[in-house]
Amino acid sequence: MAGGTVPSGLLSGTATNEHVSCPAGYYRSAPIVWHCSGASGPFRIWLIENANSAGILIPKGVTDFQIIIQAQGDVDLELTDVTTGKYIVKYDGPAINNQKRSGSYQGINGWLPLVTFSGDDDEPPVSENLTISGTTGMPVYLHFHNLWTTPGVISAWYNFSLLTPCPQGILGCTTYDGIQAESTVKAWSRWMQTQSSSADEAWMQSEKDGGHIPYYCWDRIWEHWTSNPGNSSWQYSFRYIDSNNDQMITQEEFTTAYHLYQWTPEDVRQSVSDWSCWVQRHHSAQGAWNTYSNGAKSITSSAWGSTIWDQWFPGPDDLKVDQASSFRFCDSMGDALLSSEEFLKCYWLGGGSATVIAGPASNGHSLGYLTLGIALLTVALLTLLIWYCCRKKSPGKVYRALPTEDVPESMLEDEMRPLVSQPVRFLPPAVHYRAVPVYRAVKKFFQPRQAVVVTPVGSPVQGWTSPPSASVVSPIFFTGSPVASPSYRPTTQSLVVSPTRSVSALSPKQLYSASPQSKLTSPPPLEDLISGYARQMRSNPERASASLAMTPNKGVIRSGLNNSSWENSLRN
Repeated sequence: MAGGTVPSGLLSGTATNEHVSCPAGYYRSAPIVWHCSGASGPFRIWLIENANSAGILIPKGVTDFQIIIQAQGDVDLELTDVTTGKYIVKYDGPAINNQKRSGSYQGINGWLPLVTFSGDDDEPPVSENLTISGTTGMPVYLHFHNLWTTPGVISAWYNFSLLTPCPQGILGCTTYDGIQAESTVKAWSRWMQTQSSSADEAWMQSEKDGGHIPYYCWDRIWEHWTSNPGNSSWQYSFRYIDSNNDQMITQEEFTTAYHLYQWTPEDVRQSVSDWSCWVQRHHSAQGAWNTYSNGAKSITSSAWGSTIWDQWFPGPDDLKVDQASSFRFCDSMGDALLSSEEFLKCYWLGGGSATVIAGPASNGHSLGYLTLGIALLTVALLTLLIWYCCRKKSPGKVYRALPTEDVPESMLEDEMRPLVSQPVRFLPPAVHYRAVPVYRAVKKFFQPRQAVVVTPVGSPVQGWTSPPSASVVSPIFFTGSPVASPSYRPTTQSLVVSPTRSVSALSPKQLYSASPQSKLTSPPPLEDLISGYARQMRSNPERASASLAMTPNKGVIRSGLNNSSWENSLRN
């Protein structure tokens, strides 16, 4: 069947709490207290959203256990094996589920004679029940699984008839140390007083049910204390505050616990100092006095509490004592009024300049406006600086990139190789010129009584044709504009060779450093040219033909080459 009979008082919580009370020297540490003679009664548990509660231990030896739950959301009853963690009861579990609702279970360390499950109920109000008939032969965990997206409270009623064998202590109760519990609650009291201005305010903000704080709600209040030393148990503190042990905390008991910690003079001074640092960030000295006094000559205790102390929300590292203690600290005269001198003394307690702003009344925000203006000006200057540094700059003059071409070393003449330590790069000419023949004189055919001016060859460029054998006077032709080599700078003077000095004795640098505008004052004899071409035709016909095609008087030279006498002279 789905659901079960809900006993009277299950939802209202009016049933008695004797079933969960612990004897003197113990405190309740579990929702169910396992008395040896059996017990029955209601309890409630707070569940967070989409989560499974911590398991309630059902010990070995419990006879005829029964539990019924009811909730306003979808909450499932589940039972697991303590040893293996396997599900014994779950609506879609492997053992007892929504289809198979009863049966026995054999575990590693024992077994359950008969387990009966009411089945899954997901229509609010949800009601499910579970029964373990006979005596449990193994310990198991009872879980409440909240499937809703919001937190909620479940109400439960349980019953069992016997616990055998009876343990020495009471399961569900833990040894209680009153001195240690007082120390823990005192630390909580100190923290709570920094979060609320009064006990009444703290009480109004606390979780309650029916005008009091029940056992299951105290967990929600205790968990807000994030600085809990040693993560003390909330059940431990509940036992101390619940002075009459009736499983609920009244407002009187809560107020007593709230004021359990008494502020020391060091605490009060530290608190006022923290307030001083806070108020200095929001008001100038004179502005704070004008704002809080509202034109009066003094500040009363009630005004201090409502307009000054209650408006301060301390940071995580600040200490805030109650407003009465802080007012008594600042009221050095003890007349229940704060004068301007007394107020400003507390204003400067946290440090800072002791210069009080004089002059007309201020609304207390002048310092804030000045700080804001400085901040805005700083941001504007930084923005302008970033724009100036990152703006797109004008490229200025742009020059056309000239293509380059590498001339391999293999194309250079032997006499030029010592001048080249790496491949030479030449820029192509922008303007083309008519090719001009250039001649090289050598010692063998040099005329002693002639002065020769050698036309320099500049640097080789694309399209040039290397000369024939170095022992014969031969023309060198090139196309394009002569461009000076990176290693030598052309001169404007002609190179004149004396009749007693051989041209072949000149260094390559001297041979190629003459002016491009110089010309031969006396060209070599025609027979020397024919003899030179004849030798080149024999050694390299292709190069000789290319060179001859661009030579003036090439017809006469070709006729002379056809004469067989030249071949005979070459053989001799």
